[in-house]
Amino acid sequence: MVGCVGGDDFGQQLRASLREAGVDAAGVRVAHGVPTGLAMISVDGAGENLITVAPGANHEVGASDAACAAQGSPDVLVISAEVPVAAIRAALAQAAATRCVLNLAPVPTSPPEAAAVLADGVDWLVVNESEAGAVLGRAVQGLPEARLAAAELVAAGARHAVVTRARTAPCWLSVAMTR
Repeated sequence: MVGCVGGDDFGQQLRASLREAGVDAAGVRVAHGVPTGLAMISVDGAGENLITVAPGANHEVGASDAACAAQGSPDVLVISAEVPVAAIRAALAQAAATRCVLNLAPVPTSPPEAAAVLADGVDWLVVNESEAGAVLGRAVQGLPEARLAAAELVAAGARHAVVTRARTAPCWLSVAMTR
C-alpha cells in the first residue's frame, strides 16, 4: 500500500488498521501538518449517492510515492484518482509492464487531464456512469449508453473499460475490451 495520511489520529488509526490486517504499510507516509483525507457518502431517497471529499494528505502523493508503488514489480497496480493526476501519470509510466487498474473517481476536473490519463494506456479503467460522462463530455445514463461509453473510453486509450451504474441499486455494469 502506498499513499499519504496526515499526522492526526485518523492517520495513525489507518496505518495501524492496515498493519493489523497484514498489509505492508511501509509505503504509506505521514504528511505532517496536513489532515488525513476523508470522504462522507450520503444516499438520497432515489438511491443516488453524493460523496463529499476532503482530500487532505491524499493531495500530497507525488512522483516519489509513485516510484515506491512500482518497486518490486507488482503483479497489479490499483490506483484511485483521489491523488493528483501527476502522481497517477507517474505511477502509470513507472509501472508500464504491470497490469494497472484505475478507478477514476473522482474524475479530474480538467477534461485534458482525464484524456491524458487515458492516453497513458491504463489496462482497466473503472468509472460509474456520471464519471464516464464527465470524461466524455456528455451524459451517460442507462445500460445502452454505458456500453457505448465503455467502447469510447477504450477508443480513447484504456485497454478495457468498466462503466457501472451511478446509483446504489439495482446494480449493473458494462465492459468494453480490446481484442
